[in-house]
Amino acid sequence: MKRFIVIAAMIVSPVMSAYAGTIDWMVANGFQQFKHEEDFKALKDAWPKGATAEAFLATQDAQKLRELLPFNDTWWERDKGLYNKTGLFKPTHDVLVNYKGAADGSTCAWSFNGKGVTDPTPCTTQFRIEDVQENKTFDLSVSIDNGPPETLAAQKISTSLIVGLGDSFASGEGNPDFAAVTSPQHLSVNTRDWFLQPSRGNRRFVEDAQWWDVTCHRSLLSWQSLYAMKMAVADPHKVVRFASFSCSGGEVYDGFFRAQLAPPGTGDSSRVGVKFDRDGGNTTEIVEVREEKRPAKNVEMQNFSKKRQLNKSQLNATIDLLCNGDTSPGLSYSFRPQRSGLRSSPYYGLFKYDKCSGQMRKPDQVLMSFGGNDFGFSGVVAWGLVPKTAVRGLLKPIRSIGLSVAREVLGTVKPVPAGVMATNNMGLMYDDLAWTFDNVLKVKRESVHELVYPNPLPYDFPTHCSARMEVGNVAMASYFVDQTKNILFLNERARYFIFRVEQSDARIIKKDFIDPLQASQRASIKKLGWTHLEAQTGFMTSNGMRSMCGVAPECQKGFCEVADLAGWAKEKSENHASMQPIADISEWESYAPTRMRGLRTSNDAVLSLASFDSNGKLRKDWLNGSVHPVAQVHAGIADAIDKK
Repeated sequence: MKRFIVIAAMIVSPVMSAYAGTIDWMVANGFQQFKHEEDFKALKDAWPKGATAEAFLATQDAQKLRELLPFNDTWWERDKGLYNKTGLFKPTHDVLVNYKGAADGSTCAWSFNGKGVTDPTPCTTQFRIEDVQENKTFDLSVSIDNGPPETLAAQKISTSLIVGLGDSFASGEGNPDFAAVTSPQHLSVNTRDWFLQPSRGNRRFVEDAQWWDVTCHRSLLSWQSLYAMKMAVADPHKVVRFASFSCSGGEVYDGFFRAQLAPPGTGDSSRVGVKFDRDGGNTTEIVEVREEKRPAKNVEMQNFSKKRQLNKSQLNATIDLLCNGDTSPGLSYSFRPQRSGLRSSPYYGLFKYDKCSGQMRKPDQVLMSFGGNDFGFSGVVAWGLVPKTAVRGLLKPIRSIGLSVAREVLGTVKPVPAGVMATNNMGLMYDDLAWTFDNVLKVKRESVHELVYPNPLPYDFPTHCSARMEVGNVAMASYFVDQTKNILFLNERARYFIFRVEQSDARIIKKDFIDPLQASQRASIKKLGWTHLEAQTGFMTSNGMRSMCGVAPECQKGFCEVADLAGWAKEKSENHASMQPIADISEWESYAPTRMRGLRTSNDAVLSLASFDSNGKLRKDWLNGSVHPVAQVHAGIADAIDKK
């Protein structure tokens, strides 16, 4: 017999006749990723009824999110890089029941599947039914004041399994669950490089940024997570299970098929290290071999990377998640020979994957964004941030050298070769993913949602656009000075570099990279029968499009809130309101809903993502947050899924 537990909290009911009410029930913990129902209740209470993800975020700020998001109390096991499946897939759930509309003083006697389970008790009391089986019908009955029973028949706890895969656009890069906190005692910013100073930026920060998964910069504020949480709070009769393996820097082959090299986080994790055998298989390289008295020959050999790497590929981690038995190595496949990639990671080649000894669970939705890193999305945008004007003030003989070094230090990618690579390879990579979803993960094609990457740069720059990007990227300029201090000729001149996107470069990026990238994505997604999800919708607001230099209409007219200010100190002679610095850094709010910058500037990234080692030195992973969407953009993307 199901056991009922009386909850002390009373429910206030309107005065009505005893037989004019309704039976109401809800799952106690509708978001199964959270270990504790109290955390789900807090989320549900904070989420306005029927609200979109973006409307929910508009009610929050960094401090509220610190109190709300239980990123340390989920079924994600950071050191293993896997989920606790016993907790995540627990098949029974507690249900909370009450009767709404009974007259004052009425008593309720409850039955579950025809069996009485309580004596008459005040109807204002909420009851708990423990261990109700999901996806199995049940009846709830109640007798009011010993009258004939009222029955709510054929009820069921429905479920939804959502899997997240992908790169930084999927992980929530730039939006830590707990944003960094600045000190109220040290407000002024007197130097451009204050954040690089010892002792936690000269005592400017009192709390580090923290992540659901620091190794991958994965956040509960990603569009994948926000969509899953929104679904959970919207349906009281549903249990939503969400599991993401998205990782900033992830690529199709360096991330999904093979364990990712050089994940962004610098925090300690036992699942990251230099390994002889890379999960998903090692890449290969051609090595010249010379034997005595024989001509040299080229031999293909395994490339044992000396870079830090994750312990699991996203593919093998997903197999572990979906398999209801044990997994073990033993399978491999190759779609085509290995080829050189756009950057250091090669494309294609043999990969290895695990086999499942049981049955594979079937996800209801797979939410994904792949292809951006494969073809250098963030690197291309960063290329625009280092225009030819970045080296103004330098002597002519070293201008071109300085420009090349700047772009190399910041990991930029040229638009034309990136666009050509995307056109020639996107379809092949998506075909490889589709085969794997069909044959290994057993996912229906209509369940796959792939993000189409946005164009975050305005085609026609408003007044002061480039100048706002310049003052917003003082952190990047200061970091460049620090990184080039030992490079001859540049060490004394790096301080002259500026970082901003010019309108002419924005148009080159769109024409030579964004347009071909998006076209190849849309064509491939349509061919495969997946659902395409336009990231651009997340940048749209009632005030226009969020962009790298966007400000609210009132700010463009000269009346700016702190949320629209990008600078730390007075950098230019222009007196426009949007060029003014933040008065003190304690005014910074990482999740201001009115901010119209759709991507983080490097200044934003420092203030939101800063974390420090045991010696008080800034860790370098803050820079990953630059040129990545703000949480409001993620929320807008999450809301767009419902419209598909």
